[in-house]
Amino acid sequence: MSLWRRDGAECSDRDFWLRRLSLLGKVLPVATDLRPGEHLQGVVLRSAASNGLLNTDPIVELAGTSTFRRLSAFTALEDSAEIERLVDVLGIRSDSERLLEVLKAPGPRTREHVSFFGHAVRRVHISPYRRVSPRALAVESYQRAIWSLRPFEFDPDTREMLLSHCPVCEMALGWTKTAGLVYCEWCPRRSVDLREFPQQLVQPEDGEALDFVGDLVNPEVTDIEFSKWKSSALGNVSRGDLFQLVVKTASESQRAESGSYSSAIQFKHLERAGRAILGWPKSFVALAETIVPKQGKAGASLKEQSLWRLGHDPTLNADVRRQIKAMHRTSRNRSVATHSYARVDGRSLPSVSHPHAPLRSPQVELQRLIGDYPFRYLEGDIETKIKVLRNIHEVQAMSLSLGLPVFDLYELYTEGLLPELQANLTDCGFPEPSHQAEVSALEVIDAIPSRGSPCGANVASLRFAMDLQLAVPWSSIFTAISNGKITMSRGRPSRRGTVHDLYPDDFATVASVLDDPRNQYLPSSLSLTQSELAMSMGKSISMAARFVKLTGIANGLTLGRIREERQKWITSFELRILSQRREIESVEMIKVLHGANVPYRDLKGIFLWARADAMERLRLQCSEA
Repeated sequence: MSLWRRDGAECSDRDFWLRRLSLLGKVLPVATDLRPGEHLQGVVLRSAASNGLLNTDPIVELAGTSTFRRLSAFTALEDSAEIERLVDVLGIRSDSERLLEVLKAPGPRTREHVSFFGHAVRRVHISPYRRVSPRALAVESYQRAIWSLRPFEFDPDTREMLLSHCPVCEMALGWTKTAGLVYCEWCPRRSVDLREFPQQLVQPEDGEALDFVGDLVNPEVTDIEFSKWKSSALGNVSRGDLFQLVVKTASESQRAESGSYSSAIQFKHLERAGRAILGWPKSFVALAETIVPKQGKAGASLKEQSLWRLGHDPTLNADVRRQIKAMHRTSRNRSVATHSYARVDGRSLPSVSHPHAPLRSPQVELQRLIGDYPFRYLEGDIETKIKVLRNIHEVQAMSLSLGLPVFDLYELYTEGLLPELQANLTDCGFPEPSHQAEVSALEVIDAIPSRGSPCGANVASLRFAMDLQLAVPWSSIFTAISNGKITMSRGRPSRRGTVHDLYPDDFATVASVLDDPRNQYLPSSLSLTQSELAMSMGKSISMAARFVKLTGIANGLTLGRIREERQKWITSFELRILSQRREIESVEMIKVLHGANVPYRDLKGIFLWARADAMERLRLQCSEA
């Protein structure tokens, strides 16, 4: 019966030696045990010398391993039967706490990972070559497992550069031949003692960051001891995943500086990566925005900047990738929003606005702005600001929730009526409002009472009908509601946004506000999406799409083009709203217009009437439009 204790139960001395006796001839004569931070691979090397062997192959043969034939290939611990035989050969007690630490499972992992003292470390990070710290060997002569991690060129404890080749014969230190762990196996008669060749010590600028990196998967640092490094933003990320994040961050930092990739990472880049993670997310963003690839043009577009690629790196934790993508979006928005130069290298730059180009997705539009580095926009270019705002998730969400276009949200924000967006917008480089209103727009809306089926048009459609130039800012409307000049009722949800569910109780009071527009706060060159046009109209996207098609402005949907077409044409729903005072029925209105042969266009239920003729026939004053 096997005395192998997978559950960590105690094994008595009698049981241990009876087990050794039963395996006589199949185990090493001199038993051993694990040292702090030592892997089974290192124990095999040490046991070979203590048992008078000049080669580690006999130990591997005694264990009958199948997953590795040479000690240099021993990285995985998946085969428990194989590990049990190896532990028996070496004479390690099955209840050894250090053995249990070595064999600790890290939880779910892929074939690309190995267990490193309970941490999931990618297999590629385990070096097949032996490396040592002469100073550490001088303190205690055994092989530390952490020296096998490729990303480290130094010993985290002594901060000494690791030695991988004999300083005399210059042969690589290996795992097969051995003259004793502290000696070069290639030089005769133990003539080269590695302890006599101390290496250079690294001199970090940020010792705390380097200590953090060294502790990440250090077998001698317990989870309790490591908890001092945990941040709230990355508190649920495992130490193995944090190690991978540091390695990838440092690799990208090094590649940006040198122009090439290397599995060995210079300590200064590990130091930078450590600080980026310790100060997550601000320090990571600062590093990402600082790094510019060595190769390329005068600079790189944000899409090409090294660290932001990690948001799509499948080797990183999914939550970490999500956070990096969010940071990238914010950084990209801030980079555009905070640059306001009209000239670069003495050359004038054209405006980045494309008034006659159809809008694409918000991401594509922002990339158009960025283009080649350095990217700049003209001071006061509202078009650029709106394109940035369309890329901010919180702004998009509020736009859909309220049913207001992004540019109207920005006007409310600048007037101090949307403090809920201040943190997100200032983080993206937008200035704080010059003042804050006593009551926010959301608070105004929340205070409006509900009523089952209000009559008339919603406030968005009413504004569209009575404001031909779309020049009346929403801040005027919300201020009028707040001070009681306009009273509203909330109808049933329309699924077009909260504003579309608000109905004025009195037409005349709303008209008085809409008849007093300020100077146009939006330029004619501002491009709109069909969704934003629908919000402005207070109607569905399908109706907005038919309006665009009938007017032929699909390839240049700007505020100026909309204003021009509205001078020529008016929709039926606008005429119904303007006719409310005269109590003209909808059917009667259509009969009058058809009877007078007023020119019109129609498409799938939407009618556009010649504005001047229709207004004249219905005896609507120009001031009402």
